[in-house]
Amino acid sequence: MFEEVDSLLYEYRHLTHSQFWGTKIPILTASTLEYLRHSLCEHRCWYNSLLFSSLGMAVTIDFVPAWGNRNNNHSWNVLIKDGKSYAFEAFWDQDRWKYKRIYNNQTFDHLWGEFRLPKVYRHTFKNNIEGPIADKRINPDNIPPLFKNIKIKDVSSEYFETSDVTLSLKSTPSKTYYAYLCVFGYQQWHPVQWGKIKNNKVSFKGMGKDIIYLPAYYENGKLIPAGEPFLLDSKGVVTCLKGNKQQISIFINHVEGAPVYNWDLKNIQLLAGLKIHGYSSKTHRIDNLLTLSDIIPLKSVIYPIYSNILYDRITATFRSDTIAVSEITFYDNQNRIVIPDSIESNIILFNQEDSLLFVSDRIIASGIKGINKDRYIKFYFNQPIDISSIKIAPYIQSRVKNNGYFKLYYWDNGWKEIGNQDTKYNFLTFKHVPDNHLYMLRNQRWAKQKINTAERIFLYKDGEIIWY
Repeated sequence: MFEEVDSLLYEYRHLTHSQFWGTKIPILTASTLEYLRHSLCEHRCWYNSLLFSSLGMAVTIDFVPAWGNRNNNHSWNVLIKDGKSYAFEAFWDQDRWKYKRIYNNQTFDHLWGEFRLPKVYRHTFKNNIEGPIADKRINPDNIPPLFKNIKIKDVSSEYFETSDVTLSLKSTPSKTYYAYLCVFGYQQWHPVQWGKIKNNKVSFKGMGKDIIYLPAYYENGKLIPAGEPFLLDSKGVVTCLKGNKQQISIFINHVEGAPVYNWDLKNIQLLAGLKIHGYSSKTHRIDNLLTLSDIIPLKSVIYPIYSNILYDRITATFRSDTIAVSEITFYDNQNRIVIPDSIESNIILFNQEDSLLFVSDRIIASGIKGINKDRYIKFYFNQPIDISSIKIAPYIQSRVKNNGYFKLYYWDNGWKEIGNQDTKYNFLTFKHVPDNHLYMLRNQRWAKQKINTAERIFLYKDGEIIWY
């Protein structure tokens, strides 16, 4: 049956995806889509469900109402066979059956990076009447549109491991019986799950992990924050983002988060195959400490080093004579950062404002890119060091330099401005920022367009932006 699916998708491969071509033309029949030849994902999923069911194949549509680390939503098709579901890309694609793999909230796609899903719902023929839509006390105006649909059911657990979340609410309005968990996208919070309120507490079932959520009430079509945003981490632990009295400095060079992976893939892949060698001048010993794989994530990774030798020189050797890296940080066996006494490389930097010292300044937003025919960077230590781990971060092209006027915000029952800057350099620096908040950097050039723009939210930890 899988071969039949592949065959049909290939046969109709001329029907392609477009976010622009004809998307405002109503598609009410299959023949209309065939005539236009271009459509959104939800249109093609609907078309496929008609196509496959006409041939006796049980195919339905799953969707994520809003991403947990990106803007927008997404739909795809699912083949139901022997009681099991097999998700596949609605359009012809070289890797059509990848969704159960890349939508597990743990791995990432080698072309598009990480996807984090708060919820996955399935369109059904059966009525699934539950939650606020089944409660006669609730005015329909106080129900988000997603939960007015009785033809969907929650299938999140078919894709990823979930966690139930129980929260205490602040000042619950009278005659309010439900709260909603929301994720952020295009400058708005989007409800993705409901929970019934009892004694000023609410439980939300089956939530996706490694995502930032905001609890909210919904009244007359508007969301009202019901508490502080929180991170539900990969282990299912809830961390409330309510700030503290400390202040930090934030360094940042773009605003879009996860989608940058695809845009910067060539820069990121310049780290593939990187080799780290340790040299001891006492014993003249050279050890291969680390070789990176061909799959490099967007964020920094701390790699363990298994050696008890003391080294006074570490060499990073790249595959290509084009070198690009944001950070290489060394840790000793007590997990302390060890700063090189000097750094050597014959690299010719593409940006004259950059410095070779950026490669080990513990600021991920900085970094270097240039040509080095010798393909190496050498780190020297006056005193031999024992290395327990090395943190390496890929180079991300600046998207702030000469690109407008930026404002930094933090969340405190709404977005509060911290500061603003013009962009003369490859990264921005904001000082005296309240710590342990949820942040967002907005491009004011975009904001003037008065549309919902693509800036993502983030946390800041150990000199690095953690995008959500």
